[in-house]
Amino acid sequence: MNNKEKRFAELYIQTGNAVKAAVGAGYSEKTARFASNWLNPQKPTKFKAELSQYIDELSEQIRSESIMSAAERQEMLSSIAKDENEQTAVRIRAIDTLNKMDGQYINKVQASVEPSPKLADVFAQLTVTELKEIAYGSENDNNC
Repeated sequence: MNNKEKRFAELYIQTGNAVKAAVGAGYSEKTARFASNWLNPQKPTKFKAELSQYIDELSEQIRSESIMSAAERQEMLSSIAKDENEQTAVRIRAIDTLNKMDGQYINKVQASVEPSPKLADVFAQLTVTELKEIAYGSENDNNC
Protein backbone atom coordinates (compact mmCIF):
# COMPACT_ATOMS: atom_id res chain seq x y z
CA MET A 1 0.00 0.00 0.00
CA ASN A 2 1.41 3.39 -0.95
CA ASN A 3 1.45 6.62 1.08
CA LYS A 4 -1.47 8.10 -0.85
CA GLU A 5 -3.64 5.10 0.00
CA LYS A 6 -2.62 5.31 3.67
CA ARG A 7 -3.51 9.00 3.72
CA PHE A 8 -6.85 8.18 2.07
CA ALA A 9 -7.57 5.61 4.82
CA GLU A 10 -6.74 8.07 7.59
CA LEU A 11 -8.91 10.80 6.06
CA TYR A 12 -11.73 8.32 5.40
CA ILE A 13 -11.80 7.39 9.09
CA GLN A 14 -11.97 11.08 10.03
CA THR A 15 -14.63 12.12 7.52
CA GLY A 16 -16.52 8.94 6.67
CA ASN A 17 -16.66 10.25 3.10
CA ALA A 18 -14.64 8.37 0.48
CA VAL A 19 -14.73 11.18 -2.10
CA LYS A 20 -13.52 13.87 0.32
CA ALA A 21 -10.86 11.51 1.68
CA ALA A 22 -9.58 10.69 -1.80
CA VAL A 23 -9.36 14.36 -2.81
CA GLY A 24 -7.65 15.17 0.49
CA ALA A 25 -5.16 12.38 -0.08
CA GLY A 26 -4.21 13.85 -3.47
CA TYR A 27 -6.35 11.94 -5.96
CA SER A 28 -8.02 13.84 -8.78
CA GLU A 29 -11.72 14.59 -8.46
CA LYS A 30 -12.41 12.24 -11.37
CA THR A 31 -10.67 9.37 -9.58
CA ALA A 32 -12.15 10.35 -6.22
CA ARG A 33 -15.69 9.83 -7.56
CA PHE A 34 -14.99 6.09 -7.61
CA ALA A 35 -13.18 5.91 -4.25
CA SER A 36 -16.10 4.23 -2.49
CA ASN A 37 -15.66 1.27 -4.86
CA TRP A 38 -12.19 0.69 -3.37
CA LEU A 39 -13.92 -0.30 -0.12
CA ASN A 40 -16.76 -2.30 -1.65
CA PRO A 41 -16.05 -6.05 -1.99
CA GLN A 42 -19.04 -6.30 -4.34
CA LYS A 43 -17.01 -4.31 -6.88
CA PRO A 44 -14.18 -6.84 -7.28
CA THR A 45 -12.41 -5.03 -10.12
CA LYS A 46 -12.04 -1.88 -8.01
CA PHE A 47 -11.98 -3.36 -4.48
CA LYS A 48 -8.72 -2.93 -2.57
CA ALA A 49 -8.73 -5.54 0.20
CA GLU A 50 -5.49 -4.30 1.75
CA LEU A 51 -6.86 -0.77 1.98
CA SER A 52 -10.12 -1.97 3.49
CA GLN A 53 -8.23 -4.06 6.04
CA TYR A 54 -6.01 -1.09 6.95
CA ILE A 55 -9.12 1.05 7.57
CA ASP A 56 -10.57 -1.70 9.78
CA GLU A 57 -7.31 -1.87 11.77
CA LEU A 58 -7.17 1.91 12.22
CA SER A 59 -10.83 1.97 13.30
CA GLU A 60 -10.26 -0.77 15.87
CA GLN A 61 -7.18 1.01 17.20
CA ILE A 62 -9.14 4.23 17.64
CA ARG A 63 -12.00 2.36 19.35
CA SER A 64 -9.69 0.58 21.76
CA GLU A 65 -7.83 3.79 22.63
CA SER A 66 -11.07 5.61 23.42
CA ILE A 67 -12.34 2.96 25.85
CA MET A 68 -11.04 3.05 29.41
CA SER A 69 -9.55 -0.17 30.67
CA ALA A 70 -10.74 -1.64 33.97
CA ALA A 71 -7.49 -0.55 35.60
CA GLU A 72 -7.98 3.02 34.36
CA ARG A 73 -11.55 3.08 35.70
CA GLN A 74 -10.38 1.73 39.06
CA GLU A 75 -7.58 4.29 39.21
CA MET A 76 -9.98 7.16 38.51
CA LEU A 77 -12.57 5.95 41.01
CA SER A 78 -9.85 5.44 43.62
CA SER A 79 -8.59 8.98 43.19
CA ILE A 80 -12.17 10.29 43.60
CA ALA A 81 -12.70 8.15 46.70
CA LYS A 82 -9.44 9.40 48.26
CA ASP A 83 -9.99 13.08 47.39
CA GLU A 84 -10.86 14.78 50.68
CA ASN A 85 -12.03 17.89 48.80
CA GLU A 86 -14.73 15.85 47.03
CA GLN A 87 -18.27 15.68 48.44
CA THR A 88 -18.87 12.77 50.80
CA ALA A 89 -21.73 11.39 48.68
CA VAL A 90 -19.50 11.36 45.59
CA ARG A 91 -16.70 9.62 47.48
CA ILE A 92 -19.11 6.99 48.84
CA ARG A 93 -20.52 6.40 45.34
CA ALA A 94 -16.96 5.89 44.02
CA ILE A 95 -16.21 3.40 46.81
CA ASP A 96 -19.51 1.61 46.13
CA THR A 97 -18.68 1.33 42.43
CA LEU A 98 -15.20 0.01 43.21
CA ASN A 99 -16.71 -2.59 45.55
CA LYS A 100 -19.09 -3.70 42.80
CA MET A 101 -16.21 -3.95 40.31
CA ASP A 102 -14.26 -6.13 42.75
CA GLY A 103 -17.28 -8.33 43.53
CA GLN A 104 -17.36 -7.34 47.20
CA TYR A 105 -21.16 -7.49 47.34
CA ILE A 106 -21.55 -11.01 46.00
CA ASN A 107 -22.84 -13.45 48.61
CA LYS A 108 -21.44 -16.86 47.99
CA VAL A 109 -23.75 -19.63 49.07
CA GLN A 110 -22.99 -23.29 48.70
CA ALA A 111 -26.05 -25.45 48.20
CA SER A 112 -26.49 -29.04 47.31
CA VAL A 113 -29.53 -31.11 46.52
CA GLU A 114 -29.60 -34.79 47.20
CA PRO A 115 -32.34 -37.11 46.01
CA SER A 116 -34.73 -38.30 48.67
CA PRO A 117 -34.97 -42.09 48.87
CA LYS A 118 -38.41 -41.75 50.49
CA LEU A 119 -39.73 -39.73 47.54
CA ALA A 120 -38.33 -42.28 45.11
CA ASP A 121 -40.17 -45.03 47.03
CA VAL A 122 -43.46 -43.10 46.82
CA PHE A 123 -43.17 -42.67 43.05
CA ALA A 124 -42.20 -46.32 42.61
CA GLN A 125 -45.44 -47.38 44.27
CA LEU A 126 -47.65 -45.30 41.95
CA THR A 127 -49.11 -46.61 38.73
CA VAL A 128 -48.60 -44.86 35.39
CA THR A 129 -52.17 -43.56 35.54
CA GLU A 130 -51.64 -42.11 39.00
CA LEU A 131 -48.39 -40.46 37.90
CA LYS A 132 -50.21 -38.91 34.91
CA GLU A 133 -52.91 -37.59 37.24
CA ILE A 134 -50.22 -35.97 39.41
CA ALA A 135 -48.43 -34.51 36.41
CA TYR A 136 -51.46 -33.40 34.35
CA GLY A 137 -54.24 -33.15 36.92
CA SER A 138 -57.32 -35.30 37.13
CA GLU A 139 -59.01 -36.68 34.01
CA ASN A 140 -61.58 -33.88 34.15
CA ASP A 141 -58.85 -31.23 33.98
CA ASN A 142 -56.81 -33.08 31.33
CA ASN A 143 -57.32 -31.74 27.82
CA CYS A 144 -54.83 -34.16 26.26
